[in-house]
Amino acid sequence: MIPDNKASVGIYSTAISLGEAILLFSASVAAVLMSKVSNEKLIEVSRKQTMRLSKLSLGVTIPGILLFALLPPDFYSWMLGKDFSGVHSSFLTIAPGIILVSFGTVFGHYFSGSGKHYMNFFSGLFGLSITMFTVRQMINVNGVEGAGWSASLAYGGMALFIFAAFMVTGRNNSGEWKELLPNKSDFTALKNIFQSSKQDQ
Repeated sequence: MIPDNKASVGIYSTAISLGEAILLFSASVAAVLMSKVSNEKLIEVSRKQTMRLSKLSLGVTIPGILLFALLPPDFYSWMLGKDFSGVHSSFLTIAPGIILVSFGTVFGHYFSGSGKHYMNFFSGLFGLSITMFTVRQMINVNGVEGAGWSASLAYGGMALFIFAAFMVTGRNNSGEWKELLPNKSDFTALKNIFQSSKQDQ
């Protein structure tokens, strides 16, 4: 039976809010990329920037996910109230989806900057289809945690769809896979971002 519990809704919405907070960096990176792609005439340059920034987004998102995941349930009870200890387990179910969204968002903004907004439409439609086929059954079986797993599947489906579209539309995608491997320049770019943020403060 689908739970009709306001507390469960509050727990789930809080877990989602934590995930959205972690995704703020990814959204900022994607917005910067979109402006660069829209003004860049060389497709190869835009695609290389996209691949690099997708790794950068993951590099910041994963530590944020680990931070919230490693906090004990009692911490959430202390911070939010005794009825919110379930936020921890609910957050763990959406964490895989959040990680994939941080990756896929960058590619979605690449298509937006390229004027191919329909790619994001199809990606969203794919995610919606996954939700429609999974959410009811998963909530019936696992309650609020089932809702989180369903969200993760939908987020992951959208991210993988938009990434697959990016790779398929490449002129020479055989060599682009190598761009996903971490390299020294990625760590340098990440270091420069943190240094510039400290200088702004």
